[in-house]
Parts: sequence; structure tokens; C-alpha cells
Amino acid sequence: MKKLILLAVFLLLFSCTESTTEPAAPELQTDSYEAQIAGLNQWTCRNNMVEISGACMQWFCLYSTYPNQLSQLWEPYSSMSCPECGLPYSLTGDENGYCIECPGNCGHGFILNSTPSWEPDITMGIHGCREIMRMTASQCVIYFATEDEWPQSLSDIGWEHLKCPACGEGYNYSAVSGTSMLNIDFFLSCPANPSHGYVQNGMSSW
Repeated sequence: MKKLILLAVFLLLFSCTESTTEPAAPELQTDSYEAQIAGLNQWTCRNNMVEISGACMQWFCLYSTYPNQLSQLWEPYSSMSCPECGLPYSLTGDENGYCIECPGNCGHGFILNSTPSWEPDITMGIHGCREIMRMTASQCVIYFATEDEWPQSLSDIGWEHLKCPACGEGYNYSAVSGTSMLNIDFFLSCPANPSHGYVQNGMSSW
């Protein structure tokens, strides 16, 4: 009973609301109007795919497989489309991986198993990344409740494949073996530079 009460307190502390501030799109430069619009469309399209990538990893956390079509995801991801061609994104996936692709001939690229086809841009995907860290930290608490110790790596909870949807790198995780719930000691952080933040002892940096 004591462990369940502590677990409930931990999850309550961790359920803080994230800021809804959107990542800033790149400023329009002094190029031609057409070039400015094309650049903004490319950034927006790629940011959409990064956010969908984060949603795909969240889906895996819930169902142990990746979605195989965009309509399986929740809003707003299920209705996202490329701002240039107006077509919905192509999404395929199974238990082994997933691929998101811009459907038009825009040259905006694709994301295959968390890795974008373009140079990573950490101004994208901040909300998805933080939600993945939030879910991972909660799963670590569930592991503690059943095993009486913190997972020593993310492979202990079966989530070692999760990556920041913006940079495509795996999350940093460390824990002190045998630490009690009363003296929580684990650290989970985004690998991007600069980072999207971290969770330490159940408290997020954002």
C-alpha cells in the first residue's frame, strides 16, 4: 500500500502541463517572395513529419508496434498534410519500424525509423520529444513498482529504440541501482544540442 501511495504521488508531481509555445519558424529573408514561401513550406512540412515521428514512437509505447497509416494516429497528426502540395503524409509501419514521407514532388524528404533524410534541425519536434521523455519516465516508475529497483537501462523496459524525433539520437538515461522510491535517483535527457530538456527524479526541466 505504501508503495502504491508513493507511486501515485510521483505520477501526480510528474503530470505538469507543458508550455504550448510553438517552435519558431525560420525568419523570412530578403530573397524573392516565391523563395521565401518555398523555404517556409519546406520547414513547416519537415516539422510536421518530425511531430508525426514523435507520435509514432508514442504509439509504440502504448501498443508495441508502429502505426501503419496516418489515420490511426490521434489529432492533429492524423489530418496533417504538406503545406505545399496539400496531400496527406504517407505513413507505413509495423513492429520493426516506420517511414513517413512527403507525398508530393516537393523534395521535402522523409523520416525512416526516427532518422530524417535532411540535416537535423532541433527547432523541430520539441513537443513530441518531451512527451516521449514524459512517457518513458512514467514507465520507469511502473518498472520500479513491480521490480523494487529502477531500470538500469531503457532496454529493461523495452524502449531502448526510442529516439529524439528531431535529431534521431537515442535518449540518455542513468539510474542508481537499488535506490528506494523515497530517494528517487534517475536521469533521462534529450541528446540534441541544445537539448529539448530532461527529467530528473520525476521533475521535468520545462
